[in-house]
Amino acid sequence: MLTRRCLKLGMTTLALLASASANAAMVSNVQGQVLVDAGQGAKPVVGAQSLQVGETVIVEKGSAQLIYPDGCTFQVETGSTTKIAEQSPCALQ
Repeated sequence: MLTRRCLKLGMTTLALLASASANAAMVSNVQGQVLVDAGQGAKPVVGAQSLQVGETVIVEKGSAQLIYPDGCTFQVETGSTTKIAEQSPCALQ
């Protein structure tokens, strides 16, 4: 019985870690025309949205803020394209 509980707890922990690492950033404070391309064509951002590594944020007109798990924030302005990396821009400085 104890072995089963430990196994279940371990699997739950792994699932939580996997889901936490999957969200590399969040896009929020969207104003204007902001798109996210996950490789299947760009789609409009509506409200705050979680982003995965490799996705691209495209600001055609307006702005958006990217918020990373380490607390780093990054403003994306009109005409900018930003690809989400494993590390935040602050971690790379």
